[in-house]
Amino acid sequence: MAWYDRFLGRTITTEDKLNPAQSFIGMDEGMTIDTRENKDNYRSAYEELEVVNRAVNMIVDDSADIKYDV
Repeated sequence: MAWYDRFLGRTITTEDKLNPAQSFIGMDEGMTIDTRENKDNYRSAYEELEVVNRAVNMIVDDSADIKYDV
């Protein structure tokens, strides 16, 4: 149950609609279905994706400006 089910009037006895073919698809595909996308690690994402590179640089630059004593 979700936290908002009380507001919608759902109870524990209310069942969600399930796909009856889901179990058969799972048996055909196996227990895990891997993604078709390449799995990257942080280093390659930092080097190849401009958005990741820029975001990391912004965080590092901003945290370097914080004044603190060690």
